[in-house]
Amino acid sequence: MDRTRSAAFNQGPVQDEHIKIFATRRMTKWTTYFEKALTSNLGGAGFMLGSSLSYVDLCIFHVLNGLEFQLPQAFQDLRIPHLKALQRRIHELPRVRDYIQSPRCKQFTGTGPTF
Repeated sequence: MDRTRSAAFNQGPVQDEHIKIFATRRMTKWTTYFEKALTSNLGGAGFMLGSSLSYVDLCIFHVLNGLEFQLPQAFQDLRIPHLKALQRRIHELPRVRDYIQSPRCKQFTGTGPTF
């Protein structure tokens, strides 16, 4: 496993239980909540609110990217197909894709949030 991508798991045995609780309970709880919210709007085929991209969608996109970076296997195991599809749709938007590939975009490092 890549050292920077597994930063959450390199904190020692004291943190292991907390990481496990986060990955199995908290992450699942909140991503499931947002999955339900998304599916309540246009069956999950659109955006979080209404029919166009909003700040809420970008925030969810950022959180999902961070979870995927820090806990790739736990993220892959999540049963949130609509949220993952939303993540892909946002990533494929030309301006978002251009920003992500630009030097202006701060990359995740595994040491904490990047805004």
